[in-house]
Amino acid sequence: MISKPNLCNMKQGWEIKKLGEVCDILNGLWIGKKEPFVNICVIRNTNFTKDCKLNLDNVAYIDAEEKQFITRKLLKGDIIIEKSGGSEKQPVGRVVLFNVVEGDYSFSNFTSVLRINQNNKLDPGFLHKCLYAYYLRGETLKLQSKTTGLHNLDMKGYLRLNIPIPSLAEQERIVAELDCLSGVIEKKKQQLKELDALTQSIFYEMFGDPVKNNKGWDLKGWKDVFDTKTGKLNANAMVENGKYPFFTCSKEIYRINTYSFDCEALLLSGNNTTANYDVKYYKGKFNAYQRTYILTLKDNSSYIFFKYALENQLCLLQKQSIGGLTKYLTLGILNIISFIVPPLSLQQAFASKIETIEKQKELIKQSIKEVETLFNSRMDYYFN
Repeated sequence: MISKPNLCNMKQGWEIKKLGEVCDILNGLWIGKKEPFVNICVIRNTNFTKDCKLNLDNVAYIDAEEKQFITRKLLKGDIIIEKSGGSEKQPVGRVVLFNVVEGDYSFSNFTSVLRINQNNKLDPGFLHKCLYAYYLRGETLKLQSKTTGLHNLDMKGYLRLNIPIPSLAEQERIVAELDCLSGVIEKKKQQLKELDALTQSIFYEMFGDPVKNNKGWDLKGWKDVFDTKTGKLNANAMVENGKYPFFTCSKEIYRINTYSFDCEALLLSGNNTTANYDVKYYKGKFNAYQRTYILTLKDNSSYIFFKYALENQLCLLQKQSIGGLTKYLTLGILNIISFIVPPLSLQQAFASKIETIEKQKELIKQSIKEVETLFNSRMDYYFN
């Protein structure tokens, strides 16, 4: 149980300073033009997660001028801010805390570094949480401008943000509390990944590889398995807060007061910018975007089984999809797929196991929402 100290009493001894008073700011690194060069790892805004954490899975390397790198080498405790980039749905201004001890790292020209100066007793983790709270609250959205398709952060305005500064002991206590909550969230998200891996493992254990058909099941073509329809409604015609779900090519985004379909079906995205197509199972009244395929089974086979059978075929769909920036699936492409058809009793046994796992996942997802709500409320409690 997390104790909640009295905020008014707690904040009586807190200082308030401008961000520019407590930090020095360093601009990012460009590709070098004059030798000598040094090949170094560069943190980009693509290494920022949505919840403002550093992800080093896909880092870039550049040849930078050695003299520039010397002044732009990242130090443990640096805070990297995204000053250019963002999108319509994701404002610029995400911040990550650099906590890497070993290796030579710098940061790209679309980012800047905030480095706490020696005159201030400020914990880097506390400052990062404070700036993350400002991002969540939309403060950077107010400070961004858009030029040539990029969103740019007004750094002068950003450096005027007020930073609350309690004692170092209080800063460390607050960071420990918030890190504990975010750690719980990460563990629960990892549980979801493990359950997803378990479902895939169960599928392969029961049915083998559905593409290679190494267990020798009967095969059926697309047209023998599915009746295929396409959605009827365009997203521009939707109104919010209606009664029925509306499925686009990737997710349910709106609800309206009328429906076009009333059935049990699989919904397959028909176009996508990345060719990472998605399959959803739904039963009831719904609407679907015109490039979403509505797939109904021609017999009493298990929808749950064929959802996973189709998902295991998506690698073929990725290779066969057509188009430039947006990838498309045509009925001709879909018709090349064939499916293994194990006995109905085995399909139903698989579906039963998956339904049990899905119930576990829903409980975990609800728990994640509850902890996220608590985390956000505590962030607001300390930094608003």
